Amino acid sequence: MWYKQPWFKKLRNRAIAVFVIALVLFLIYRNVGGQQAVLSSYHADKANQYMQALTLSSESPKTESMSYDGSTWYLMSKQSSGSLWMEPSLGQIAVKTSSGFVWLSSPSKEDQMKDTTKGLWKNNENSPFLLTYIEKEKQIEETVNVVDSGAKIAWQSINNGVGIRYSMTKLGFELYVEYTFDDNGFVVHVPENGVIEGNQNQIINLSVLPFFGATLSHEDGYLFVPDRSGGLIKFDQHRADLTIPYDFPVYGYDQSIPMDQFYREDIDYPVFGMKRGDQGFISIIEEGNTKANIVGMPALLKTDFNNVYAKFKWRNFYAQQQGLNEDNTKKIYEVNLNASPLTIRYQFLEQGDTDYVAMAKKYRSYLIDKLHLTTKPGPEDPPLMLDFIMAASEQPTPLGAKVVVVTTFSQVQAIVDDLYASGVHQMRVSLRGWQNGGYAGSLPKRFPVESALGGNAGLKDLQADLQKKQIPLSLDDDLMVGINKLGNGFSIKSDTVRQIGGKVIKNYQNGDYYNAALYYYLISPKRVVEKYLPKAMSGWKKLSITGVNLIDENGDGLFSDYNKSNFTDRQAAAAYMNQIYDTIHNEIGWVATNKPYSFTIGHVDHMYDFPVGSNYDLIISEQVPFYSIVLHGLVSYASKSSNLRLDPQTEFLRDIEYGTLPYFTLTDGDVRDLRRTQYAPLISGQYTLLKKEILAEYQNFVAAGKGVWNQLIEGHRQVTAGVYETSYENGIRIVVNYNEQPYQGEGYEVKGLSYTVLSGGDKK
Repeated sequence: MWYKQPWFKKLRNRAIAVFVIALVLFLIYRNVGGQQAVLSSYHADKANQYMQALTLSSESPKTESMSYDGSTWYLMSKQSSGSLWMEPSLGQIAVKTSSGFVWLSSPSKEDQMKDTTKGLWKNNENSPFLLTYIEKEKQIEETVNVVDSGAKIAWQSINNGVGIRYSMTKLGFELYVEYTFDDNGFVVHVPENGVIEGNQNQIINLSVLPFFGATLSHEDGYLFVPDRSGGLIKFDQHRADLTIPYDFPVYGYDQSIPMDQFYREDIDYPVFGMKRGDQGFISIIEEGNTKANIVGMPALLKTDFNNVYAKFKWRNFYAQQQGLNEDNTKKIYEVNLNASPLTIRYQFLEQGDTDYVAMAKKYRSYLIDKLHLTTKPGPEDPPLMLDFIMAASEQPTPLGAKVVVVTTFSQVQAIVDDLYASGVHQMRVSLRGWQNGGYAGSLPKRFPVESALGGNAGLKDLQADLQKKQIPLSLDDDLMVGINKLGNGFSIKSDTVRQIGGKVIKNYQNGDYYNAALYYYLISPKRVVEKYLPKAMSGWKKLSITGVNLIDENGDGLFSDYNKSNFTDRQAAAAYMNQIYDTIHNEIGWVATNKPYSFTIGHVDHMYDFPVGSNYDLIISEQVPFYSIVLHGLVSYASKSSNLRLDPQTEFLRDIEYGTLPYFTLTDGDVRDLRRTQYAPLISGQYTLLKKEILAEYQNFVAAGKGVWNQLIEGHRQVTAGVYETSYENGIRIVVNYNEQPYQGEGYEVKGLSYTVLSGGDKK
């Protein structure tokens, strides 16, 4: 027969080989891809044109001058709140406040004479910025400063300040920085086109004013860093030998930049500060914060000075996968410079009111003015936040996959009725895993409502019952998760997020520890806005719900997207996320998030998983409720679910101290049924086992939160070791005792591991 002929066998083998090669190439394209273009509008030609158009001078300014710290300074801006001065030989900056205190961009010469630092870091202290760079051939990071590079300084007057160009001609670098000062503070700005790099060297990071206000440890004070709720790095404190600088990215790590990293809770707000005796400042990164790290270094880590600053990453270092083996990677740098504009605002604290509370209130005032925030009226008692796990898709087995149901709509109704009859009348109910197939089911296909829960009719019956009790109902959802299933409208090619090297981001779900079969893809916020949000909005509206909780179920955070169809950097991703929040708020009426990033303030109505803990870094001396002071009364928030606490007693007291709302994650059925689903970590949640705890805890939250849960926090202090006081604008104070022994205050007592509510100076 012809198919047995040698010529046919040869042709068949060639066809098989071509098919295999095509399949391999398809898999490489689908899952790995090639290096993608940089996510930046920066172009070297435009930067050169911008620099050449500047009208600069190398002469000393013809303005008022002053002699200070052994140098001559020239006045660049004068306001009622102070003045801005420049020292032209190194391009140094000084701010003189209305009280007469002078903040220098580098340590004073007197303090530098006491400093024992040698070598590179000694000259770093005298530089207004630091550049980390690599030589193209060596690929080894080095740091350069204005002193060692012999930078040439040229300047020009601008409105309320000065623009300075620093030219490091030997290395081929130029940087143009604008410093301005008005009654709203001192501002440092680098335009997008304000940087040039040559052909031989490539910029990695820019550290801005790294030694602004830096001081030796002879003063009482601390550095403030945004570690979770807030962290203090105290001066003159003995530290362990393994202590490393605080140096972490705002809004956490970017999944699209693969690198060696360890898990830690994200920085939620781009703020840092310093207290120096009766003086202090707080700094807010207004532009470029999605590329920024906050760096805090106490004395004796690098120098004898305590300093805190922002560092901006303009070129990423990442692990590029080689071929199909995920473990075969090569570490490389981005080819192009990913520069973008950056702006940092410094606001000064004086007259002894310079602690973390004053910093938080200054940041709060800044947000109120910028975002037009107001306190919101509400009932006297705080609401109990209830999140019900309904159903989840189980990982497949040889017998197939199934939907695990642990709570139906009628069971939610029965639980709410039981709590209502027990005296809990202020509640907000949300449902998780209501989608067709439970969570994650066939996302982004979410409708119709899962029939095993009671379907659309059961949800509407629940909604009607809750409305009679004036209890709002929200649906939890995750718009950025895609499951690769036929018929759900999801496209791996056009919808998925890709890493910088082109690889598709694919993560495994919880409860899938053995066969690695239950995974999901990330959808970028841009694609959500364009394709999936309209469908979700239409479905939600038909259900007549009163709110949506956008839950990042897997902790994916804020990420860029290098998909050719959806190029999106993290700044753009944040803007798209806010567009999603605004759309839901405007059309549904209420929206919440469990990623309490500061860029969501003014766009969301509530925040879950609000930071009240820390990352337990050795460098942190004390944890403080900075973020709580900023937002309490402006945005409601709850920390982690009460039934999922690791240290129940301590974390309960901290929730009382920080003013969170009570929050439980519940099921009607046995949580162990969820062990092969996304909700495998839910080790507690069955209502019948938690009812007594829920009622007792809610009574405590009512006692502590009555009349204050929507008030501004006015003050916070440590009364004595293990005892803290939070005060509110209406005069109510809450004293929390973390010690086992009672604390005796002036006219009141706080039992061990308990709290007391005071009105004015008396026990309430």
